[in-house]
Amino acid sequence: MKYERLRPDEIEAIRARVPVAVLPWGALEWHGHHAAIGLDGLKAAAFADAVADRIGGISLPTLYCGHGTMKPQAGFSHTIEISATTLESLAHEYVAQLAGEGFLVVVIISGHGNPDHLAALERGARPAADAAGIALWILPDNAAIDDAEYPFDHAAKWETSVLWHADPDLVDLSKVRSDVDLEAQGILGVNPVDTASAELGAAAFDEIVDTISERALELLADRPGA
Repeated sequence: MKYERLRPDEIEAIRARVPVAVLPWGALEWHGHHAAIGLDGLKAAAFADAVADRIGGISLPTLYCGHGTMKPQAGFSHTIEISATTLESLAHEYVAQLAGEGFLVVVIISGHGNPDHLAALERGARPAADAAGIALWILPDNAAIDDAEYPFDHAAKWETSVLWHADPDLVDLSKVRSDVDLEAQGILGVNPVDTASAELGAAAFDEIVDTISERALELLADRPGA
């Protein structure tokens, strides 16, 4: 269930049964000419909603706050780069507030996989979780599936496939240019033109949701008072 769509009594009832909050985190970042700027957050939100529905928990609205994006790395436009300090503060506040609301487990699914971004999430969120005594799991979505099946890429075969499955209107492979190097288009990985598909995205999506759901319930079972 989506937090923002619930009445107070509904939130309280869900939290009493399954006090797990799933927080999708993304970036507004260039993902080639063929994919939506919000790809990271859009796929994270799709994962978060599916996990919350699977386990009976709550998914939060997506936070578009990306650090280590394609702007400072390669100068791509239409990208909003957020400082590590801002990201840390936001992560700390969210986890502290969710703990204060009575959630025993917080899962942060990051659709943006930059190592500096993930490290900033950890630096901000972990002290808040430890202080409150709740379980915290921060992961990039591809960490929930075998690397050989879903290796890290950027706007390439895998990210394109997952977005294609989650929201097919936001992918247009005809926009990938054949006369320009893939990296120069902001595509890092296997060319999505002949390899990406909604079916491939669906298979990866289901496996990732299965893994995150199972682990979230394990974390909850380990919490005192769960």
